[in-house]
Amino acid sequence: MSKYKYLTFPVRFLQFYSDNKDDTSERINKIIDEAILFFLKNRVIKERSVATQVYYQLLKHPNDINTNLKSDLDIMVRKGDLILLDPADIFIDGELRPGKELDAILKKMSVNDTFKHLCIELYFEKLTNDILGVYHHDFEGFWRKNKHHKTSAKVPIVSIRTDWVFDTREGKIPLDLFRIVCAIRSIVGRSEFSKTNKKLITSRMFGLRNYKAIQTLSDQEKAEREYYMNRYRFNRLINRAVERGFVAKIPAGRGFYVSSNPDMKLLEKNVMQSIDRKKNKQNIEKDAARRIQKYKKNNDPISTRNNTWTTP
Repeated sequence: MSKYKYLTFPVRFLQFYSDNKDDTSERINKIIDEAILFFLKNRVIKERSVATQVYYQLLKHPNDINTNLKSDLDIMVRKGDLILLDPADIFIDGELRPGKELDAILKKMSVNDTFKHLCIELYFEKLTNDILGVYHHDFEGFWRKNKHHKTSAKVPIVSIRTDWVFDTREGKIPLDLFRIVCAIRSIVGRSEFSKTNKKLITSRMFGLRNYKAIQTLSDQEKAEREYYMNRYRFNRLINRAVERGFVAKIPAGRGFYVSSNPDMKLLEKNVMQSIDRKKNKQNIEKDAARRIQKYKKNNDPISTRNNTWTTP
């Protein structure tokens, strides 16, 4: 399991003019919000997992629980419906393993929608913090406002380290560098590497699926993208991404191979293995075609040597 936390969001959120620093910061915040929604909307909610998280928070961090939810849980404890055990009795190998203690929470979730939604909000908030590495200052308000928001699932997406997103918002990573790293990661996806070119990378830098969608950009965005189409500027930017350990790149004719893994030797190895596999496949296909032609020739009555024609 990776030691880093990642945010995933549609590349279209990179589509904005970057001359205004305040706007850039606001856009990065929108990227973070969209990444949270993208993550949560694709989660399968298991009620027992929700109840387990609520029980854990009640034992370990009761002050972090929503006031209304905490009030309901306290009433359940006072009535004897919910029994709070000593954490030492239910933590096994550092993990919470409650048994029937969850029954009261699960029962109330099944009959009280308001209580259930409060429990799910708490569960989602802790997932966002633990898995994405994002703490939202008003998660309840954010989730209630956006829980019916539809994420863009059928568009190119990018998955990038959470700390890199925060560093970009704080100005530690220049926006153009962040954009090109996002572009490359969106192109590579889950593959070990991908062959690409300047046109596609600069298009993804500005939130486009490909360079054919350039007309959807504003005039300012078009001018900014054109700035990076300059060979010198583009090479300088992508080389900075390589030098800072964000990506790996090796030339390939008029384009290049890129990888989200900065290990250059690994990229070279993977590319060579891929080329060898393609060569072997081509040789096998050529050999198969040759054998088929030979078979057809030997079994064609017109072209068979021993065939003789006679006139009546």
